This record gives sequence, C-alpha cells and structure tokens, in this order.
Amino acid sequence: KVYVFPANSIASKIQQILGDAVGEKYGIALCSDEIHLETPADEAHGDYASNIAMGLAKQLARNPRDIAFELAKCDVQIAKSE
Repeated sequence: KVYVFPANSIASKIQQILGDAVGEKYGIALCSDEIHLETPADEAHGDYASNIAMGLAKQLARNPRDIAFELAKCDVQIAKSE
C-alpha cells in the first residue's frame, strides 16, 4: 500500500533523501510525489520500501538492482534537526 506522509515525518525525509540521491547520481530531479514508499508486508524487510529503482531502470536503460545498489551508496544524508 502506498501512503501520503506528513511533511515532518521520517517517511517524507526518506523521500527527500531518495530524491536527492537520484539527483546527485543521475542528474534527474524528482519531487516527493514521484517517490513512492510503502510498508513491506514482511516486517523483516524493514519499515519502508520504494520501487524507485524499477521506475528509473527503463529511463536509464540499466538493471534496477544496479540502480538500487548505487543509490544506497550515495552520500546524501538528512541534516540534523533541532
């Protein structure tokens, strides 16, 4: 199931990080609305999942597994909030 998250939630920060990573790595600007997060059915798979790599695979003509690996390696972080 895909959710819309409040602006200050950790999920919206994850969307921001994914968007920043895509911009940094591939030069593609994405807004939060284009980055879908869902909660995996199996809790062992984490709190959130995204199919962003699948969405970029055709556009980049690349293997989605490779894209996911590269995005995971990007040096984009959340700025600490007070």
